[in-house]
Amino acid sequence: MVVIIENIPSNKQKARSNGGRGGTKKTSGGGSAGAGGGVGGNKKNGGVTKAVQKKIDAWWEKNYSALARQASVEESGLKEGSAKDAVKAYKQFLQVKREMQDWENKLLPCDLVVEMMDNHEECKDFDYQSDMKFICGHDFEGKNLVKFGEDYDIDRARAQATFEAVQKRFGSEFNEKLWNTVLVDIADFT
Repeated sequence: MVVIIENIPSNKQKARSNGGRGGTKKTSGGGSAGAGGGVGGNKKNGGVTKAVQKKIDAWWEKNYSALARQASVEESGLKEGSAKDAVKAYKQFLQVKREMQDWENKLLPCDLVVEMMDNHEECKDFDYQSDMKFICGHDFEGKNLVKFGEDYDIDRARAQATFEAVQKRFGSEFNEKLWNTVLVDIADFT
């Protein structure tokens, strides 16, 4: 039996986050974080120059549909519209991560964003680590982009803070329904 709980990381999320996001094995060629100016210069969007932001936007434009297709055929089995919503939430999360310079991985996204990370990493058409370095402007050196702690209340607070940060940043473009639910198996709490 499954119940909907607001912004609480599920055991499935925890298992994914602890599964490791090591090594680069794919070939999407996202480029380096420093390409075209990198961090610095006219700071916009978390230290990103307008020229770099244009390159990031071009990356998303080029890869958006492929990520949505990947999400719709993988284990999540999302319908096309839902997959596109998940990709949009993933993009928003990564933008907030970059703007807040969350290099210690304090932000905690909803399940669908974590699934998008998994789909992105597992897709043979992408070089996940290179893409994250390019999109986020930071080399995570193969570390997990999502970390769960040992304390349920702290993780819940982190999830709520992430929810609020993405909501504040994207306003009317924020999908509250998508971000406001995490599926948790009742057996996890008994």
